[in-house]
Amino acid sequence: MNLKLAAGVALSLICTLMVAEARSDLQLYGAVPVESSPQLMQAYNRALARCLPEAGLAEAGAIAEASLPAVRLRGCLYRKGFFYRGVYAYPVGVSAYRIR
Repeated sequence: MNLKLAAGVALSLICTLMVAEARSDLQLYGAVPVESSPQLMQAYNRALARCLPEAGLAEAGAIAEASLPAVRLRGCLYRKGFFYRGVYAYPVGVSAYRIR
């Protein structure tokens, strides 16, 4: 009984760690990475240059994802038209709705 319990706990921890790790090859569904176009990259760099001082940061890569400056940076970049996901960034799809 104790052996089954120990094996179950060990397997659950191993499986949880494997599932919790983010895969590096995943992208947002339907999103185009910023690196795919020079025009997107220029627009992203301009937005990043405006948002870093607002977030109180010197550079984007030196922050923890859950810290307050990272949240401020993500919010500012979203207002400028980009999703910020650590080393990955994607343009926000803009939709226009006609109200009758």
